[in-house]
Amino acid sequence: MDIHIETLSNKLNEMDRFAADTNGILNEMKQWVTDLVEETSRQRQCATDNEEELIWVKRDFESLKAHVSSLISVRETLYPQKSSFRPVRSFLNGQSEKQPTMSKEPKFHNPQTQNKKMHAGQ
Repeated sequence: MDIHIETLSNKLNEMDRFAADTNGILNEMKQWVTDLVEETSRQRQCATDNEEELIWVKRDFESLKAHVSSLISVRETLYPQKSSFRPVRSFLNGQSEKQPTMSKEPKFHNPQTQNKKMHAGQ
């Protein structure tokens, strides 16, 4: 009978260790899921902030583009014989056509390439 009780006691100890190990693993997984949820929340907030900043940048670009266009118009009105600003105007008009729509991944244009194209048209 002592052997039977000892065997049952050993099995009970094994089951206790198994339960403790399983509980530890479950706690680690719970923490991992909690960390993932928090990181996802941070990334969503960051994406929202980036979208808002992109909107501000687009507004600033449109404002600057309008200002430059009005300065060019004044310059061309005052000095119509010099058409050195026409490439700049065509560049600005091309930028508004090429402006990316609001999407997950905005497309950025290479300013050096566009500058070369602009000067090649003079």
